[in-house]
Amino acid sequence: MPRLLPAVLLLFLLMPVSQARTIGRGPYVSQEFPPRKPDPLPAFSVPRSGEALDESWSFVQYLYDVDTTYATYLQYLNAVPVGMGFARSDSGFLATLHTVFVTTDRGSSWRNLDPAPPPRTGGSDYIALREPTFINSLSIRPVLRDSALYDSVFLSTINSDENTGTIRLIYYRSVYFLNPLLSFVAPYWLTLVTVVDSATACALAGLDGQIYRTASLSVSAPWERLNPDKVLMRAGRGDSTDLEDTWVSAVTSTNPLIVAVGSHHWISRNRGAKWQVRPAADSVFDNAVSFVDTLYGMTAGGTISPDLRGWVHRSTDGGRTWSDRLIDVTLPMRAVKMVSRQTAFAAGGYFNTATGEIWMTTDGGQRWSRDLSVSAEIRLLETRRVNAAYVDVFAAGAFPDFRGGVWRKRVWAPDTSGALIVADPDTLDFGDLPAGIGDTLIIELRNDGVLPDTVTAISGGATHFFPLWSFEPVALDPGEGTDLPVVFHSDILGVFTASLRVQTMHSGTVEIFCRGRVPVEMEPPGRLLLPANAHLSVWPNPGNATFDVRFELSRAAVASLRVFDLSGRMVETLAQASFAPGEFSRTWDASALATGIYFVRLDVAGTLGVTQKVLLVK
Repeated sequence: MPRLLPAVLLLFLLMPVSQARTIGRGPYVSQEFPPRKPDPLPAFSVPRSGEALDESWSFVQYLYDVDTTYATYLQYLNAVPVGMGFARSDSGFLATLHTVFVTTDRGSSWRNLDPAPPPRTGGSDYIALREPTFINSLSIRPVLRDSALYDSVFLSTINSDENTGTIRLIYYRSVYFLNPLLSFVAPYWLTLVTVVDSATACALAGLDGQIYRTASLSVSAPWERLNPDKVLMRAGRGDSTDLEDTWVSAVTSTNPLIVAVGSHHWISRNRGAKWQVRPAADSVFDNAVSFVDTLYGMTAGGTISPDLRGWVHRSTDGGRTWSDRLIDVTLPMRAVKMVSRQTAFAAGGYFNTATGEIWMTTDGGQRWSRDLSVSAEIRLLETRRVNAAYVDVFAAGAFPDFRGGVWRKRVWAPDTSGALIVADPDTLDFGDLPAGIGDTLIIELRNDGVLPDTVTAISGGATHFFPLWSFEPVALDPGEGTDLPVVFHSDILGVFTASLRVQTMHSGTVEIFCRGRVPVEMEPPGRLLLPANAHLSVWPNPGNATFDVRFELSRAAVASLRVFDLSGRMVETLAQASFAPGEFSRTWDASALATGIYFVRLDVAGTLGVTQKVLLVK
């Protein structure tokens, strides 16, 4: 009998969901929930984790419903993404149909909070979320909990057998737990939850047109069902011309504004206490919504029947009026996300045909360009501000076999309202260098904001990239900049990458991606690779006390000759003056220094710097 268990579980998984409900109006179908796998599966391509798909997007990783070490995990690929959000810390959460994933490294990797058991085998806090219970949205409380210093994560769920819905809480106590106590139970499918502020949340029974609200987020706090006096749905008021086939697909909140979209629009301008019901932006319906503030927002939608169609609309007055279709494509739009009033993303697809697309605009939606094409239906878009200059955009979707996937792109979205330290350039490509030969590139750290800031430290670089930086903090007023020399050097063959982290007092952490390559076919030359107008040499090397440092200038220039240790701290200035063309020498007395690697750097005004690695052996 035990040998039959995997087959029985597979048969159960492939059985149609008896209480699935189709979302749409008349002949137009948006989607079915819970979703069903296509049978047979279409042909589709799968990227590798960490693969750069083009110059801007990269594939982060797959999402699985259970631990991939389980022998028959391929039977349980119900990792269709349904909700995503980031906390104020480096944490983020991504909900799929039956479990939740967490990241603690700013979205670079995602870990399943329920990795062990496949459905109905016990031994898991999250077994309560297995079929016929489905997660369908996620929202994060926007302030830290004083008790645990971690954000609260709220889930809305439905039970397709009992036609009920719940609000669940994930909390932190050394690890993340699913609270066994239900925050709220309703006699409807609770398809959406949005947390407006530290105390207020709203839950929507999206397929039944019901709205609930709480003014306290404690587990025992009551939820109020808003009556028609607070939700304007009564006939004759003129708020909506037709409330048949009423359903809600998505909700967003920008305190105090809440906008929910679907067959109609539900809009609250006072944290959900009272609502208006208005016609949908599109003449068919809408599926997704995003507001960057209380005025500027976008909504998107799409159909899978009678044909594949997708669209986007824009509002500049808080949802009171909407534009015509700004984008009209042949795939349903499942998600939209505004990064700023000008920059936004829209995404969608259809897993039955193994097609998905992400579109981008940088002019408020007037012009759109296809940013990425994949073999998965993109269902979610979310953003996380990296620092004052950049925002990471995350996309999550489902492949035809219901594996989930996460993609990421970094976009320039400067916040110039305060201090803003930027790195120019923010990527260093040293190209190909012979083994044992180093090169130096210069980055300008510049304050493009309106308030002063201070660069406090620089870290990272692994063992092959060396930022030449002293331990002294550098204050930068608005408009001021300073140079950061970075050395790449490797004695072994390979492709090397690393990220430098520039710590600032107010702008956040500025990351600089570095890449260098030492190919096997390159032979070390007889002399250093140096700029045409400057030569640098150090003798003896290795040495144990004093060194003769010689440099040659082909033209008159202002030059400085400095020594740095391996951490980037400046050890000594050997020369700093105006020089005529010719050859010069200086003596470096290193007798008081410890054994290690040091860098002698020659900076010549108007050119790149020259760096020589020196080994001091006592």
